[in-house]
Amino acid sequence: MKLDVQKMKEAAKYFEGEHDFKAFKASGTSSKSSVRTIYEANVYQKGSTNILVSAPHNVSQYYMGVYKVSDFGTGTIVASLNLLSDCNLIIKTKNIGSVFVNDNANREINSNYRETIKKEVKENKIKAVLDIHALRKTRKEEINIGINNGININNDKELLNMLVSIANKHNFNVSIDAPFHAGKGTISSFVHNECGVIGIQYEINSKFINNCSR
Repeated sequence: MKLDVQKMKEAAKYFEGEHDFKAFKASGTSSKSSVRTIYEANVYQKGSTNILVSAPHNVSQYYMGVYKVSDFGTGTIVASLNLLSDCNLIIKTKNIGSVFVNDNANREINSNYRETIKKEVKENKIKAVLDIHALRKTRKEEINIGINNGININNDKELLNMLVSIANKHNFNVSIDAPFHAGKGTISSFVHNECGVIGIQYEINSKFINNCSR
């Protein structure tokens, strides 16, 4: 059966806003609430911690006329982190861009995704945003932690050492600010500059997730 993509996009609009998905809740789940808020097909879920985990490239995106496939699996990682730690989460679930319209949440300054993050950071007293991405599997780096030369984490060496130590504990090689340093224009830099909170761009080699062309 052929999928009608246009009708799917139109139907997605009806999911925007706050809804109770109790009817879809699995029996025996430990989730405390079945209420979810969806912003233009960006899924946000409030947690009980002061950490927000983000997957802006969970879907494909356009930027400066260039099409890029999704960082496949990053949305699943973020959702899993929410289940494990009850952190706040936001996942981009729809690409509304084109060759002529930018829709890269990690690059587009005026995006609903960013405004949602900004709103939730302030309202829920978020202290740190962990922005999850996937590296192309042909890259030599296994984990890349982008901190903009320390700026986005207020040069907190203890925090950086902890992140590196956790990855090393699971036998991952870690690079800092290479190949991506989370500089000006990225979500990590945005939350640090606009919200005054820690922003970390955490890149995982897609060979540990799935195929990706980043």
